[in-house]
Amino acid sequence: HEKNRKIEDFYPWGTQWPPPKGVGNYDVSLEVDYYDNTSPVGSFPANKTGLYDMGGNVWQWCEDWYDGVNKCRVVRGGAWGSYAPENLWSSTRGSDNPDYRDNSYGFRCVLAPRQ
Repeated sequence: HEKNRKIEDFYPWGTQWPPPKGVGNYDVSLEVDYYDNTSPVGSFPANKTGLYDMGGNVWQWCEDWYDGVNKCRVVRGGAWGSYAPENLWSSTRGSDNPDYRDNSYGFRCVLAPRQ
């Protein structure tokens, strides 16, 4: 995919590696959270734009097709089992067949504030 890993060393929490404690739900070897698998939504502070859980917990299914033949969808954001720095970059895009199911895949909801 043309967008995959275009920006190196930038993470949902910034540029620090390893991630500081409390920034998201990642692999237990990173020792940043207390969850063995998925964590409840909103367990970690919002990012600079006010969005929660944009990295970690589950790989986020995206609407974009990863390939030119429309067989695989984009996934991004890393999951509770992710530990490699390049897999946690904000620019990393993975792919999988949309029919695939696993407890490390999911979605992130964004709600607009009431006006």
